[in-house]
Order: sequence, then C-alpha cells, then structure tokens
Amino acid sequence: MRFADSAHTALLPNPKGGEPIWFTPDPGWNYNPGRAAFTPDLSRYDPKLAEAFRAEARLLDAGRPSTLESMDDHKPARTAWNGFPDVSIQASESAVKQHPQYAAAKSGEIDAAFALVIDTLDVARIGAALGDSKPVVAGVQAVEGASVNVIPEVMAAYVAQTLGLPVDAQIVQINRVGHTGASGFHRLATPALFDGAVESGKDYVLMDDFVGQGGTLANLRGHIEQSGGRVILAVALTGKPFSSRLALSETTLQQLRAKHGPDLENWWRERFGYGFELLTESEARYLLNTQDADTVRARILADVQTPDS
Repeated sequence: MRFADSAHTALLPNPKGGEPIWFTPDPGWNYNPGRAAFTPDLSRYDPKLAEAFRAEARLLDAGRPSTLESMDDHKPARTAWNGFPDVSIQASESAVKQHPQYAAAKSGEIDAAFALVIDTLDVARIGAALGDSKPVVAGVQAVEGASVNVIPEVMAAYVAQTLGLPVDAQIVQINRVGHTGASGFHRLATPALFDGAVESGKDYVLMDDFVGQGGTLANLRGHIEQSGGRVILAVALTGKPFSSRLALSETTLQQLRAKHGPDLENWWRERFGYGFELLTESEARYLLNTQDADTVRARILADVQTPDS
C-alpha cells in the first residue's frame, strides 16, 4: 500500500517492530498536523449534503444539539441480515477505556490512537476470521463535538498494512451524532449517515472503536451493500459481549411486533426508512424493554431535539 503519496499523511512508528505505518485520514477531511483537529472538505459532497453538515456544525458550535432536519431526504441505509456474523470484539472495555492513551485517541490524536490500537487489537485473530478473503478495510470516522475520533481509521490502517489489504478512501460519515456516552434513545434517534463511493462487487470489513447498539455499523454496512459491495465482517475494539450480535433473531422480532403493534413499526418505517426486521438485536431489545409504543415515539422525538444527558 502507498499512503506516502497522499497530501494528508502521518508516519507512525510501529512499537512492535516491522515497517512504519503510513496513516491517511479519509480524504473527506483535512488533517491539521500537531493540532489534533480535522475540518471537513465539503467540496466532495453534493450541495444539499454539504449544507446539512454546515447546519449541524453551526448548532454544535453554538452548544446546541445536532438535529437531523434532513432526515426526510437522508435516511439511514439498512440491508437484510442474512446470517451476518457477530462483531469481533477485540478487548474488554476496561482494557480500552483505562488505557493511558484512550482519552487523547478519542479526541483525535493519531499517535495516541496508534498506541491504543497496537496494545489492544489482535490482527492475527482478524486475519484468521477473514481466511483467504481480501476485503477492503473501512473504518468508521465519527465526529465527536469539535474533534474527529480517529481510532477506527487507525485500526483500519494498521489492519490493512499488517494483512496486506486495501483501505477504503471514499466512504465518509456525513453527520455529527454525539453517540459517545449517550443513552439508547439518543443513539436510536440520531443515526449515523454515510456517503461516498463503494467498489461494486468488493468485500468489505468494517472497523469501529466501540459497539453499543450496533446502529452505526449497521448503517455503514447498509450503505456499502446498497451500493453494490458486500460486508463480510465487522470489528470493534471494545464493547459489551451481548452487543456483538447485530443480526436480529426471529424470536426477538416477533416479540417486538407483538408488544408494540404495527402502528409503531409503520411510524418507524416512515421516519427511518426501514422496518423492525432490519434493527440490530440490541436495538430491538432496547425497544422491547420500553413500556409502550407512545413512550418510544416520545423519547425518539425528544432526543432529536434536546441534548442527551
């Protein structure tokens, strides 16, 4: 792989020996070396998407919550689960979140992210799961307030160089959702949206630093598969073991439909663009544990308009 030719690169020393890692942030973002900050290059998007991002940025910069006013035009992409394998969770939450470099990595410092990834990611285990497949490695790039969480992108770069795989350089998250530390309803109400070219017919493996309800991975997978790619595996640096299952079980689906009825599912489909069958297992269980359909609707609408606490 040749990252060194890019205009936006960082040379990372590999503390475990071997070749140094050339890390290239997604070309949709301009990295400012030494400042641990990213600014969006909105010229890559169509004007409507670019203006939606600017609107959300203005709200967050003013201390107000991100909203999805463009939800009618840009709904999250989801595709049928078809036996999708469980997320490969690499390390315990304590091992990751108590790592001395975690906070700096989460706020956008590439060197810190690389140190964290080196200490907690098991590349050999990922390689064994992939077998002979040579997928494109795609890292989720999430904007957290004024910074970009670069951990997934560093995961992708490290895995790709170690295993000799190509890295995606096209797909970007186009909204800011503030999911770190958020409640389940906030995560459901503010889904991550993705845009960018996909290599049709190619296999993909996804990288994220954390899996909670799994909605971000589900939406990235949906964008790739609706655009002609195929996602064969998702990897998270950490997460709770019960969060590893994305594919919704038939039992949970039927229980959810029986409890909340068709009206809520129809409302959900109109708002988010898909039915309950495309929820993740954790999303569905969260809704199943909610008292009634009216509470679900009220909480979703409230969390779109108010900051999560």
